[in-house]
Amino acid sequence: MRFPEHPFKWGMPSARRPLRTALALVAVALALSGRLPAEPVLASPAPAAVPAASVAWSFNAGAPLAAPPAVAPDGSALIVTLEGYLHALRADGGHRFSYSVRGRPIGSPVATPEGLVVVAAEPDRLYTVDREGGLAWVSHVAGGIATGPAVDDKGRIWVGTGARTLLAFSPYGGVVGFARTGVAPFAGPVALTSGAVAIGAADGALQIAGAPGANHPGAPDWGAIQQLFRGEGGVFAVSDAGLLRFDLEGGEERWRRSSVTRVLCSEPALVVVEGQSVRWLTPRGEPGLAVPLPSAANAPAACLPSGTVVVARDRSLVFIESSGAARERRIPPGAVLAVQAASASRLLVSYRNGRVVALRE
Repeated sequence: MRFPEHPFKWGMPSARRPLRTALALVAVALALSGRLPAEPVLASPAPAAVPAASVAWSFNAGAPLAAPPAVAPDGSALIVTLEGYLHALRADGGHRFSYSVRGRPIGSPVATPEGLVVVAAEPDRLYTVDREGGLAWVSHVAGGIATGPAVDDKGRIWVGTGARTLLAFSPYGGVVGFARTGVAPFAGPVALTSGAVAIGAADGALQIAGAPGANHPGAPDWGAIQQLFRGEGGVFAVSDAGLLRFDLEGGEERWRRSSVTRVLCSEPALVVVEGQSVRWLTPRGEPGLAVPLPSAANAPAACLPSGTVVVARDRSLVFIESSGAARERRIPPGAVLAVQAASASRLLVSYRNGRVVALRE
C-alpha cells in the first residue's frame, strides 16, 4: 500500500514578527537601564531567519492521530489514527504494514519483546498484530478498556479497565496478572522495574502492581496525580503538590519539589518545567541548571539520548543543551501533537492532522 506524500508548504513571515522582535529589543534595553528586571528574553525570529530542520522522511496517515506515535525497539514508528488504522513504518520511513482495528484506539500502541504490536481500542478490545501485519490475537476485556497498554520488564501487557482493575496479558493472550485499583480513571499504567507497574489516582493514591507492600495511600496534600515516570528504584509522580519521588523499596515518599508542574523526561536526566524555566534536577531533587522556557509550559517536548531537551514552539523546535546553549530549527507548520526521540540521531515530530516527520539530529 502506498500513501501519498505532500510537499511541505513553509509559512511566510508574519507581519507581526518584526514588531515582536523590536519589542523584545526594547525590553532588553530597558532591563539594561535598570527599569525592568534583567530576565533573559527569547525573541521569536521571523521564520525565514531560522534554519530549516533536516527531514529524513515524512508520512501522512490520512486522518487525525489518536495518540502520539510509539517507537518500537527496532526503530519502527507505530502510528494510530482516530479512524482505527495502525500504520507501522520502518526506521527509514518505509512502509511495513497497516492494520485496521474496530473502534477508536486508546492511548499509544506498544511493542512487545517478541515483536508484537499492541493496540487498545474502544470499547473493550485489545489487539496484537505480528511483524507481518497479521492479527496474532484479540481479547475482549471485561469492564471495558480505560487506559492505553503498557509492557513490563517481563513482557506482560497491562491495561486498566472500567471495572477498576488492572489486567496483565501474556504475549499469547492469556490473563496472567490482576490487581484491583478501586479508582477510575487514573494516570498510567507505567512499567517500573522487576515487572511492577504503577498507577496514580485522582485522590492522590499511588498503587503498585507486582511489588507487594509498595502501595502508598497518598498524603492529604498530594492531590490528583497527573503524570507518572519510571525512575531508578522508584517512580516520579506529578500531582497538585508538585514533583514527588516515591521509593519502591521503602514504600514511601523520598522527596518532593513543590514548584514543579511537569516532567519533560526522567531519562537520561531528570528535566522538569519549574515556573517559566526548564530545569535539570539531580536524582535527589537538588536544582541544577535552569533555562528560560521558550514556549508554553504544556508545549510538546522530548529529551534526546544525548541529554538535549527539545521544545516545540510556533513553526520551530528549540534544542536546549545541558550546558544551557540553545539553537532553533524550522519545521513544517501545523499543530504539533508530540515530539519524540526515535534514536540517537532521529527525532519524530507528529501533527494532529496525521502527518509524522522524522528529522535528522
